[in-house]
Amino acid sequence: MGFLVRNRSYLMYDMRPCRNKLLNINFIFSTMMKYVLIKGLFVASLLLIIFSFDYRSSDSRAYDKSDSVKDEVNKFSKDPSAIRILSYNVKHCEGMDRIINYNRIGHIISSLNADFICLQELDSCTTRSNNIDQLLMLSEETQMNGYFGKAIFFQNGKYGVGILSKESAISTYNYSLPGDEARTVLVAEYPNLVIMSTHLGLKEENRLESIKILTDKAKEFSKPVFMAGDFNENNFTGDVFNELNKNWTLISAKENTFSTGSPKVCIDFVFSLNNKEMNTTENLGSSVVYALPDVNVSIASDHYPVFTDVKIN
Repeated sequence: MGFLVRNRSYLMYDMRPCRNKLLNINFIFSTMMKYVLIKGLFVASLLLIIFSFDYRSSDSRAYDKSDSVKDEVNKFSKDPSAIRILSYNVKHCEGMDRIINYNRIGHIISSLNADFICLQELDSCTTRSNNIDQLLMLSEETQMNGYFGKAIFFQNGKYGVGILSKESAISTYNYSLPGDEARTVLVAEYPNLVIMSTHLGLKEENRLESIKILTDKAKEFSKPVFMAGDFNENNFTGDVFNELNKNWTLISAKENTFSTGSPKVCIDFVFSLNNKEMNTTENLGSSVVYALPDVNVSIASDHYPVFTDVKIN
């Protein structure tokens, strides 16, 4: 506030102290505003850098994920000239989460684009599977032709193996194999080849006897024969493989297939029958499928699927 100055001619306010104070206030205010502005610009710049980094990081993560999915898909891409044969023990479609899920198994099969799928441990109208024809369900899920081979009667239904295929079979045959729990092989003949789906017993003597039966049945055909399934055998130098090697060639990867999560043994295989008169089959590669981009393969069953790509010249 100003103070009074008395003069002979007039009375007035001396505003100089006020102006000085105002100048001081303006200076302080200006300084504070500059500080706030500088600090604000610094904070804004810092936030811009953070958001920019986060955007680039997110973009990078998305790119990495995209690449990972792409790599996974490319890993299982198929040559147009190849015939893909897949073996998959589906554990009556019950996953490790104890949920029977046909969509999950069907999605895995469809994702791999196999031409022929040999399935093991299928239920047909059993109590535990709610009286569902599992092969029919998978056939509908994959839009493929389905064929079932009974091993035993089980829980008011049947239990056995199956074959899914893009083309229709000319004929199918089902033969019993030895085992404490009876085993089977389903044979499907197609115009250019024969597919055999099997699941061998737990005892070595039963597996040895089964191999001889399988070989005899395979030799009845005058076209390439492929056999796939769960052989319950992981000794590549033992008697069972010695017997197999007499007439068959292992064409699938020697990678562990059982059990999912932490597989310790390789017991699921694809073989081709040796035939000097028709030695026209070329092995294009094989892989055990441990992961797919959009489905948890480790949960779907207690076995991992294995496939082989071949070319028949």
